[in-house]
Amino acid sequence: YHLMDIETEYWSKEFKELENNSTDYIEIERWTSSEAFQVMSDFADLIPDYRLKSRLFYALSKKKPFAEFKFVIDHSGHYRQEWFKFRDKWQQEFVAELLEDLNASDE
Repeated sequence: YHLMDIETEYWSKEFKELENNSTDYIEIERWTSSEAFQVMSDFADLIPDYRLKSRLFYALSKKKPFAEFKFVIDHSGHYRQEWFKFRDKWQQEFVAELLEDLNASDE
């Protein structure tokens, strides 16, 4: 088996559901890299620990900001979990806004 075969097999039920009932679902676009960057920057802004905040902003200024941010946050103790909570909340709000906009345009 290749990884792609395993993934396709795993998701086959969901793919069939989407094919058979495509009008019951909407596709939600991924957030852009600039939106993802903004989320990381917003999180860094909230950090009370000045040293960590500085390291996060420095990471965001480097050539590969996403990888650099991840490295710093992965080695930041309890702030790593805070980052995941912050990011998850942001994603939920992002989807909620998209759904609100879709509902408003349907009316």
